[in-house]
Amino acid sequence: MLPAADRPILACVLDALVDAGFDDLHLVVGYERDRVQDHFGPTFRTNPLTYHVQEKQLGSGHALLQARDALDGDFLVVNGDQITAESTITAVADAHTRSDRVTVAARESSRAPAYGAVRMDDGRVVDLVEKPQTGTFRLMNAGVYAFGPSVFADIEATDREQGELALTDVIARHIDARGAVRGVRTEGLWVDATYPWDLPVVTRELLARGRVAAPERAAGQHVSPDATVADAAVLQPPVAVAADAVVGPNAVVGPNVVVGQNATVGAGAAVRRSVVDTDARVGTTATVADSVLGQRVRLGDGAVLPGDTTDVRVGTTVHPEVRLGAVVADGARLGGGVTVAPGTLVGPDARVAPGRARRRDRRRGRGGAALMCGIVGCVGHGVDVQATLLDGLANLEYRGYDSAGIATAGETLSMAKRAGELDALVAALEDRDAALDGPAGVGHTRWSTHGSPSDANAHPHTDEAGRVAVVHNGIIENYQSLRDELEAAGVTFASDTDTEVVPHLLGRYLDEGTTLEAAFRETVARLEGSYALAAVARGTDTVVATRSDSPLVLGIGEDATFFASDVPAFLEHTRDVVYLEDGQFATLRPEGWTVTDADGSPADVEVTTVAWDPEQTGKSGYDHFMLKEIHEQPTALRQCLSGRVDELAGEITVAELDALDSFGSVQLVACGTSYHAALYGATLLQQQGIPAQATLANEYATAPAPRRADTLVVGVTQSGETADTLRALREARGRGATTLAVTNVVDSTAARECDHALYIRAGPEVGVAATKTFSSQLVALNLLADRMTTSAYRNPRDLVAALRDLPGQVQTVLDDSRAASVVDEYLDRTAYFFVGRTYHHPVALEGALKFKEITYEHAEGFAAGELKHGPLALVTADTPVFAVVTGTDEAAQKTIGNVKEVEARDAPVVAVTDGQSDVARYADHVLTIPESHPRTAPVLANVQLQLVAYHVADRLGRSIDKPRNLAKSVTVE
Repeated sequence: MLPAADRPILACVLDALVDAGFDDLHLVVGYERDRVQDHFGPTFRTNPLTYHVQEKQLGSGHALLQARDALDGDFLVVNGDQITAESTITAVADAHTRSDRVTVAARESSRAPAYGAVRMDDGRVVDLVEKPQTGTFRLMNAGVYAFGPSVFADIEATDREQGELALTDVIARHIDARGAVRGVRTEGLWVDATYPWDLPVVTRELLARGRVAAPERAAGQHVSPDATVADAAVLQPPVAVAADAVVGPNAVVGPNVVVGQNATVGAGAAVRRSVVDTDARVGTTATVADSVLGQRVRLGDGAVLPGDTTDVRVGTTVHPEVRLGAVVADGARLGGGVTVAPGTLVGPDARVAPGRARRRDRRRGRGGAALMCGIVGCVGHGVDVQATLLDGLANLEYRGYDSAGIATAGETLSMAKRAGELDALVAALEDRDAALDGPAGVGHTRWSTHGSPSDANAHPHTDEAGRVAVVHNGIIENYQSLRDELEAAGVTFASDTDTEVVPHLLGRYLDEGTTLEAAFRETVARLEGSYALAAVARGTDTVVATRSDSPLVLGIGEDATFFASDVPAFLEHTRDVVYLEDGQFATLRPEGWTVTDADGSPADVEVTTVAWDPEQTGKSGYDHFMLKEIHEQPTALRQCLSGRVDELAGEITVAELDALDSFGSVQLVACGTSYHAALYGATLLQQQGIPAQATLANEYATAPAPRRADTLVVGVTQSGETADTLRALREARGRGATTLAVTNVVDSTAARECDHALYIRAGPEVGVAATKTFSSQLVALNLLADRMTTSAYRNPRDLVAALRDLPGQVQTVLDDSRAASVVDEYLDRTAYFFVGRTYHHPVALEGALKFKEITYEHAEGFAAGELKHGPLALVTADTPVFAVVTGTDEAAQKTIGNVKEVEARDAPVVAVTDGQSDVARYADHVLTIPESHPRTAPVLANVQLQLVAYHVADRLGRSIDKPRNLAKSVTVE
């Protein structure tokens, strides 16, 4: 009775029997027989149903005995938990003759079956093995049999070694004794749903084949006329919504999801790769990922059921590495806010008490990175300013930091700051007699640039009188001359930072009797460098802030106004934002906010609404943000492609690029992971006949590449705030070039300053080691290359098909990857090499970068042909080489030659391959990816290398989300 798409599995089985022409239907029921009989009643469609009860679960052979009295002559037996095509049933029925004791349906398998293996010879079954120990089988038992009446005597004569009797044991007796078992090869639909965790796969299969009962509302959206889907809900096809279901506003459903009959998905819920069964209730803001919800489940608000891979024990049998999620069985009730850990099975009638869902782990930190401090602040009456600041800092921990502090202002100015993680600051605040109080406040997480991590060097910084407190991101380039001036005037400094000159200057101007806003403007006028600055002062309920080459965004709430370096800091309070431009000043008071230009005149600003949901910036049950974001790549790629790829027309249309002129050459500038995406983009354009080159942004800014009049300069930057890339783009614009930003962040500095912007739509990425943004950059650059390619090089239908399949293929890699088991053999080696050619060269570089970023082990990436020009001298038996080889073209064959070179030096080889070449014969281990287009294969190979880096780092106990010395967005040059 578990659901397959929008119907019980058993209904799909009965449908196949009726469609194959069978009208005498018998059901042997045991477990939950009342539920089965209540659901189906006395008939199915127009055919009568006869029920037979098996009181004890003693195997399929015993189950057949229960129907003995009602059966005469030959008959068909079909498993009730495997969805089978009517063509398979017909084939078995037509093939069976009186001389056959048994006829068995056998299905070709792409891999050796884990159970139910069959071997045939000239139409006869010669071997039937329930749990094969070797990989020589390629046929599997499809669970459809035809029997003669003598089978009942055979069942009674078969030994029951363990008390239960399976039909396969009976069939095996015929194979051994008489060889009277006919085999029929079938190719029709067959989906195994033996275990609950099979159901997401079943659902995907049936949706992909269009085997759902409800009519289509739009492409891939099967919505019953009796269902209610709010206008603001998002259905990501393929998806099916059954009769009487309710999908609330702002809910995101799909892809590959079925919402069962009379189910309710609350407003704001996100349901991914899940089966929501009849009468289930999914609470508002819940996340249900890779999970199966049984009938009558009540899932409380804020619950999280994360998916994961784990070993599952059923009786005495262990099923290894099952893609499980949390399977919630019938009758369970989960209280609001409870979190069900990966791999948990909640049995029938279980009760899980209400718990506290931690959307962010303040004690452990959120992980992530950015050579970029974090600023937060808020102003408002009736707001717990201290708690809000701490929450905001916790939400910005992904940016990387070595100290933290907050200050509040009102009638008094209060401050607390500590070196180390946020835990230390929280502990210091808990030791105080009272919380920091006041309607205005600022907070900061610092990444050291001037002065080592210490309490004194932590922000906020104050003047000598303790009247003002200042937080700062960036670098004050003229701080030394300002410090010399202030010290000469008798000011004593308490820190080694460049920031401390700001509060001292601000205090001096306040001494002259000016207002906080005016003193702040005069102070900023003295500064040179990059900065996002904010200040509060004793005796005021105001925060003043400004920016120059460092991001700052306001959050406009109903009862308070917020500001931060990045949106996640206040996303749980508001999604309405204002992005400050360089040179603009913001003044925040409890009664409202203003933004002015450098001269004090009102600025023309726009309040926009970000599309991110607060839950997107949480871990959603994954151990690390990086792992979560690796698994978000199918969704990120669908978002990147949404509305840009027309499968029916075979066209790619990107509205952002409509105004882009034709250009004779392209220069791509970027840093780090984005530079590897730029290298891929340059190769892509070159293969399409367009002169293109990729340059490190920090090199381009100081030594720009030669440009023609018709050159397009493309800045690839995840955050849109990378200082080196922004400088390179400004250099290009200053010389008259047209610029394009390929970025993830709407209204980021790069997006605003460039002539054009192409958004990759990956959603928020918290992990320091970029994963889903890199994959989305590669796809976005494919869209750009198609836009710029002349007809002589274009094959849009071929590319459209490849892009359409890509998210599903990435999901296949994630589901089937063996990276976790492969890496165990390669821990603590002296070095790791990654090699590839053409499109795979940037992937090799990125694989090595990910590896070194989070494992802290030495790793290098090379163009495979460069191995013999020096690096080969470093190759030993202690140097694993990861080689990316796809297809069978010249690049693949030459890379195989390089693999042979390292193999001859006894280096272990791990091949990442689609299996088209024979590289596997030279490899110690193989990580497989699906066959794909040469332009999309690098995305799939990269996912395997991401998982390699992650699992090695996890085995070594590294700080995966906050690797040492690194940061998410580098905003200093």
